[in-house]
Amino acid sequence: MKLSRIKALVYRDYLIFIKSRWRWLELFYFPITSIIIWGFFAIWTGEFASEAGKLALVINVFWSYAYIVQSTINLSINEDAWHSEAHHVFITGIGKWEYLLGRIIFSLLISSLNLVFMLLVVHLFFFNIASIILQMSVLFTLTAFTSVVLAIFIAGLYFILGRDYAWLAWASLQFFILFSFPLSPLEILPYQLQVVARAMPYGNLFQGVRNILLGKHFLQEVNLSILVAFSYLIISIFLYKFGFDYSRKSGKFAKMF
Repeated sequence: MKLSRIKALVYRDYLIFIKSRWRWLELFYFPITSIIIWGFFAIWTGEFASEAGKLALVINVFWSYAYIVQSTINLSINEDAWHSEAHHVFITGIGKWEYLLGRIIFSLLISSLNLVFMLLVVHLFFFNIASIILQMSVLFTLTAFTSVVLAIFIAGLYFILGRDYAWLAWASLQFFILFSFPLSPLEILPYQLQVVARAMPYGNLFQGVRNILLGKHFLQEVNLSILVAFSYLIISIFLYKFGFDYSRKSGKFAKMF
């Protein structure tokens, strides 16, 4: 694995990104407008001494951040397929892990910028987050790690299934979020759904966010999130390696890129 190849790939993704207007909309416009919508809802519900609006606002920040981290990785791979440019990358001798790591690094850089903007909007216009920023930082780090793991999983599926399944890049996260029940305390769910939520990549994480906002302990949720994320990581690495190798041996790779 050569650092120079990874740096070149990150720089290439940067050049592609700054020329893609729809990627700018996805990175800033949609997340920040969503924050503003939920922010005013939080202000209104605050008049009734309710924390529901604040909870929805902060959950939305985590949700948006998770989406940007995951989708940036997978959409970069998709764009190589859409524009038939991946062969130019792989002809340089770049390996499958360098290819993946370059996308991960670029995603973490660009999504960090997105997160800073969202937190500034929340802090300046809606409520002071300074008192909980350290606890939130732990969960944001976990969110980034979990989203990277999910992106690796999706990339593996993409290589196996082919370019017709490019929609996995922007649709998959919604499935995992749905069964993580971001706005519902897990204890109110039927037992079977509690088990499902705990097994989801974000289920324990969202529970931790809710606990922080309600002044409860959250370390148990952090530990469970780490355990679940590493379980998914093992599966995702295997799936990515298998998918990449299968795609090349079966000829799908040449058709995709």
